[in-house]
Amino acid sequence: MSGVRIAVVGAGIAGLSTAVNIQRNIPSARVTVMADRFLTDTTSDGAAGIFRPSFEKIKADETLVRQWVSDSWKHFDCLWRSEEAREAGIGSVTMYQLFDKEPLYPLFKEFVYDFREMTDRDMKRFHGNFKMGLACTTLTTESRKYLPWLTDRFKENGGVVKIQRVNDFSELIGDYDIVVNCTSLSSKTLAGDNLVYSVRGHLLRVKAPWVKHAVYDHVTGAYIIPCFDTVVLGGTRQKDNYSLEIDPEDTKRIWEKCCRLQPNIKKAEIAWEWVGLRPHRSPPRVEKEMMKFGDKELKVVHNYGQGANGITLSWGCAKHAAKLVQELIPYIHSKL
Repeated sequence: MSGVRIAVVGAGIAGLSTAVNIQRNIPSARVTVMADRFLTDTTSDGAAGIFRPSFEKIKADETLVRQWVSDSWKHFDCLWRSEEAREAGIGSVTMYQLFDKEPLYPLFKEFVYDFREMTDRDMKRFHGNFKMGLACTTLTTESRKYLPWLTDRFKENGGVVKIQRVNDFSELIGDYDIVVNCTSLSSKTLAGDNLVYSVRGHLLRVKAPWVKHAVYDHVTGAYIIPCFDTVVLGGTRQKDNYSLEIDPEDTKRIWEKCCRLQPNIKKAEIAWEWVGLRPHRSPPRVEKEMMKFGDKELKVVHNYGQGANGITLSWGCAKHAAKLVQELIPYIHSKL
């Protein structure tokens, strides 16, 4: 169908990725991304963006999750190997994960490079009473580069960006044929979804160009991730905490845990801090729905709830959501 009108509500990584995938699948579509917050004002902005998905944090059908992960890895890996890697903010890094007991082998082992168990010599590089470690080369996505890159691709394809707060999806009836809901925590009210909740994250960004490897301490929850211009120190996972204020106690705990893990960061300068509310849902919601508003109906595709895996799963979930949009097109002048 030519000229179908599609609104993507939400301009974080889920919304922008979905909008670009819709343009690829349906070149004739008129796609608008609308939100009241963009780029550095979105939750996606501050995340470390390291590719490290796990079934423990993604409670969904295993086959579906593997597809999301596979599609995302192919996208980011292709970008990393292209001339656009720097502009898009895609980097590679060696990652060490440290445990006090034998872990389950992670979901990402079949996608990342050089996956292996750490040697005794590897383990001695880190401070702590660890029993085992896993190492690999994986990818990082610097959101402050990647979100503008996605926005540029969307606009180049004829997409429209609109600053607008949507208080109720019924406001869009008549103006759009299909609405894609990428509003994360706002889906509580917009979609009546009580399964989505906040997992508050607090990170420090420090200037430490001598740090070249990512490290995860699965005992204390500390992690150190070098990105393009800064190194990320984390972190917190505070369920149902909706505060966006920087908590000095969190800052202190993160700093002390990371310095114990890797003392060579003790003299690093803190560049900035970030607090974000990760929208978590079990399972993440990627599905279509016919929403009713009195005697009116609206065709909606939902894509939200990926939580701490938001960047990792972004392209795979967006590709899935765009396919669902495509499936709705034959029903635009009829009921679902």
